[in-house]
Amino acid sequence: MRFHIPTRIFFGSGMISRLKEIVEEDFKDASLFLVTDKGIREAGIADKVLSHFPGIPVFDEVEQNPKHTTINRAGEIVRKIKPDLVIGLGGGSSLDAAKALALLATNPGKIEDYEGKGKYKLPPLPVLAIPTTCGTASEVTWVSVITHTERMFKMSIKGPHMFPAVALVDPDLLITLPAPLVASTGLDALTHVVEAYTVKPATFLTDIFARESLKLIFESLERAYGNIKGDKEAREKIMLGSTIAGPAFCNSDVGAVHCVAEAVGSLFDTPHGVANSIFLPF
Repeated sequence: MRFHIPTRIFFGSGMISRLKEIVEEDFKDASLFLVTDKGIREAGIADKVLSHFPGIPVFDEVEQNPKHTTINRAGEIVRKIKPDLVIGLGGGSSLDAAKALALLATNPGKIEDYEGKGKYKLPPLPVLAIPTTCGTASEVTWVSVITHTERMFKMSIKGPHMFPAVALVDPDLLITLPAPLVASTGLDALTHVVEAYTVKPATFLTDIFARESLKLIFESLERAYGNIKGDKEAREKIMLGSTIAGPAFCNSDVGAVHCVAEAVGSLFDTPHGVANSIFLPF
């Protein structure tokens, strides 16, 4: 039985206020590179990072279901900047993009060259992942999913060095998340744990995480959908449920729902959480 989760997790409401302290603790004097999307910048969430580190370079062109062409273009930028630490801020797309760019920063070629398991020659740069949705758990997993638009296929780039070094998980970053995204990302988290618990690679340890995550999600998702801003307890529970789903499914696996959802997402650019919620049996 194998169970591996090397990411250091800092969890709690208001945790973003400790960002500078956390970076200086593990990455003192590191040069930084922020990866996010335009929606996060427009919502003012990126300012919560930039206020700690004014003037750091930012790539904010990550799209839903990040495209291989976007990652390869950003890869050229990150190679010129040569940062020591990549900060990913956003939903699963931004976090997956950050992990992919950390890989390209230390390895030659294009992101499609690294499709599969452990194809990189040098370990990626460390990543500090800050999720702003309650679904993907990319902040604690070893996979980056990038869409190859010419093949219309979602590539999995993964390896033991792809885990973020640090996950800063602050439920208060969900306060401005629109209700439809609370629903779709929360159902993505639900799909993670249902599949982690029911697939053949599940173990005693992954079941512990899956059961606790499932309990948290069931207790909080409907409440969070109805009042994400005002219901602090629901906000914290759905965020924690999403995060601890990561160790469950990345040490077990996902199943048929994710396979179908990724195929549909690559063909029609369907949001991942929406696709999962459609195909998860009720």
